[in-house]
Amino acid sequence: MNKLPVYATFREVYAGVTRHYIQLLGAAWPAVALMVAMSFTAYAYQEWAGYNDVVRAYFKNPNPEDFKNLQRISQTSSVRKLNWASFAVTFVAGAVAAVRWHRFVLLGEGGFIGQKTLRRVRREDGAYMWAMIKLGLVVALWTIFGAVLFVFYVGQTGLSEHLKNSGLVSSVFSLAAFAGLCWGMALILRGALVLPHAAIGEGSRLGDVFGRSSGNGLRLLGLAVLLYLPFMLLMVVVLLASGGSLFQLSAGLTVDGLGVTWILTSLIGTAIYFYAVMLQVTMLSVAYREIVGLPEDTRSPEVTA
Repeated sequence: MNKLPVYATFREVYAGVTRHYIQLLGAAWPAVALMVAMSFTAYAYQEWAGYNDVVRAYFKNPNPEDFKNLQRISQTSSVRKLNWASFAVTFVAGAVAAVRWHRFVLLGEGGFIGQKTLRRVRREDGAYMWAMIKLGLVVALWTIFGAVLFVFYVGQTGLSEHLKNSGLVSSVFSLAAFAGLCWGMALILRGALVLPHAAIGEGSRLGDVFGRSSGNGLRLLGLAVLLYLPFMLLMVVVLLASGGSLFQLSAGLTVDGLGVTWILTSLIGTAIYFYAVMLQVTMLSVAYREIVGLPEDTRSPEVTA
């Protein structure tokens, strides 16, 4: 049973993504371009439909009438169709990009870089999307089961009354709930190793990786916290230092029309978003390599720090 070297993986992931950010973008550039284009298309439609004008008015002077208008516009058939189209495009393009990024990290492939023709579809793309769907269903069913079990337990034991009347019971319950959440997240991360498994053509069965990752759940959880905690803290500090203005600009709430300022802030936000996604993909790739191993012990030097 292989144990994940948490700190070594943390250094390799950050160093690899930072050094090879442009190469990673290039490896999946058609999918990346499609996601960016879809984002701008959605914004342009919101401008044309007047949705953004209502949003701006609401944020400048919140009132119930503007809120009702937002609800009314968001529930129109055209907006719903656009939302579904945006979700579908992002899901497919995101899977295509992730497959190329996994293969770049694990196999040293260049993706779309250097190919004379764009190989738009490969077998691993379908397997990866199916693995994402199965993993999402498992998470959803697990969440529903936990919620139903919790409601049943509270109803049978009268736990809610004890929580109201006892600070000690409330504290113990909070700690137990937090421990349960961490345990659930650890299991999900173990299952998520099926994504790089599918990306390199080894199939989309969760059982193939779940058993082989035994004993690494908390290590994976610790790695995820190490990776994203400084990243999130930096974002919070930047937002607080700007007084929230950067958030408003990135959301397009204070800009009149599709202006230069909105474009620049959107591009910056998109670059940060892809960096965060690359961290996630690279984390799973390196963890997969260290825990499960590659066929014929293949290891790519491309992102080694």
